[in-house]
Amino acid sequence: MKALKRDRVPRAARVAELAKIPGIYAPALYDLEDDDGLLIPVGNGRAPYPVKRRIIYDIDRFPFPDRIVVPHGEIVHDRVSIELMRGCPVGCRFCQAGYIYRPTRERDPNQVRDTVIRSVRATGYDQFSLASLNTGSTAPCSR
Repeated sequence: MKALKRDRVPRAARVAELAKIPGIYAPALYDLEDDDGLLIPVGNGRAPYPVKRRIIYDIDRFPFPDRIVVPHGEIVHDRVSIELMRGCPVGCRFCQAGYIYRPTRERDPNQVRDTVIRSVRATGYDQFSLASLNTGSTAPCSR
């Protein structure tokens, strides 16, 4: 991207180059079919179709950032927020996020602890929150 921008390649050509990377969806490169009011992207040869989902299975290889941007003004959740896991082990049929972020991938507890400590020191916050779809339960929820 740096080279393309440096060479002043037009935006449309940059988007086409990005679309060559597996997992990148460039809406402008797909035709749309109307399916009873729902527009569905379809392949037309300008970009890979279907777009293959890419998943980081070992999220511990990519530590959660510990040097976050701290806003000048007070915000509602005025604390460091740390990601515990992606996905959800429960699999409730009504939960879109639970399906989108499958499979469940948990961070190593020691890595979470170390990230909290580094984040609090780096930001000056005195509170933190632990975030995930369903942190405390591994049993199916009641429907």
